[in-house]
Amino acid sequence: MLGIRRAFALSLALPLLASAARASGFATEQEGVKAMGLAGAYTALAVDDPSALYYNVGGLALLDNQILTAGASAYSLQRSQYQGRPPGIGAGTTGQQEVVRDLYPHAYLALPFGTRAKIGVGVDSPFGFETDWSNPTTFPGRAISLTSQLRTYDLTTGFSWKVSPRLGIGLAAIYRSSDLANTRNIQLPDPVTGLPRDVASINAGTDFEGGFGWNVGILNRLTRTFSWGLSYRSPIDVTYQGSARLNQIATGNAQLDQLVSASLPLGTDLPIASEIRFPATAALGIAVGHKEGFQASFDLGWAQWSRFQGVGVAFLTKPSLSYVLQGTYDDAYSYRLGARYTLEGGSQFRFGAALEKTPQPDGSLSPFFVDADRTTVAAGYGLDWLDIALQWQRYDNRFTFTNPDGLNGLYRNEAWLLAVSITKFNR
Repeated sequence: MLGIRRAFALSLALPLLASAARASGFATEQEGVKAMGLAGAYTALAVDDPSALYYNVGGLALLDNQILTAGASAYSLQRSQYQGRPPGIGAGTTGQQEVVRDLYPHAYLALPFGTRAKIGVGVDSPFGFETDWSNPTTFPGRAISLTSQLRTYDLTTGFSWKVSPRLGIGLAAIYRSSDLANTRNIQLPDPVTGLPRDVASINAGTDFEGGFGWNVGILNRLTRTFSWGLSYRSPIDVTYQGSARLNQIATGNAQLDQLVSASLPLGTDLPIASEIRFPATAALGIAVGHKEGFQASFDLGWAQWSRFQGVGVAFLTKPSLSYVLQGTYDDAYSYRLGARYTLEGGSQFRFGAALEKTPQPDGSLSPFFVDADRTTVAAGYGLDWLDIALQWQRYDNRFTFTNPDGLNGLYRNEAWLLAVSITKFNR
């Protein structure tokens, strides 16, 4: 059996983008490897892994004794393309992102508290993304966003009570730490041609800032073959503070370069502020066992993305430089179906599929972050100490002809995820 030290050494996943909540957007559905093998259909099954602290804290009390799990998921955006369409600045142009690879770690510990309760502690990364558009001198959206990154890390502490051998309820407190970064170009009209020219770049970044929230859950195993669960995670607001630096881009036009140098605060750190209103999420799940060893599960998820009022960068001492990166979102739903088969020795095969509706309206599409309705196909395998999951995500082609920045056109995305975790049981 693996020791605690080895379990904490996060399993290495192949460096295979970031983006899913209970209903798409820029949240990550990568908080537990068992759940990932089921495409996230885990709300009614979260009784055998301490990632219940995230998926359904009510199931935490139904776990056996002390359990520690640690792992990571690797997310790789294999294809992200833009094809410009009229009207607007993107007409007749194309763009493509670099292959973006991110690693999302997680770790959870469940400890007995008396004979009927569990205390859980966990660290995960529930929201995040990274974009990096190729050919920064020709990409048509370079004056909107060239690169961007959002990182979040949640520290969750929960308490779960076993009301009866088949019923658990739980409550947890969440502290979220997050930072935000973005680069873009500034354009001015050429005095000779009247066409826009890149005259400066903006490199903006914030410090890690925090916000508080909570989650609550209930899981009820009515019989050996049927269970249901309900989970709710509160919204969290994070206000960011940081700095931005402007660097001049030589145009070769001495008159224009001199004007830029005289009018822009180049080469100095300027204070900035931003805010993200992260959504509340909820999930209702049921699980049914058809025969010994087989279980099927279904989750209906909801995310209150309508409270997200967009995100921008505000220059505190130079308001004329402030800009908007993303528009407002709508509430969205997700539908997840999973199945697992447990062999006589205890190992499990897992399969799943999910449909996540995007909360991003056409008018909010932006190279800062592009989302679309998403289909996920998943498979996983687990032993008592090791779990592996693989997911393929296909995004619907996304058209917009109402972009407020005039960057209309078609977006295509496709991604793979690989996740591994190691678990230690103290029975």
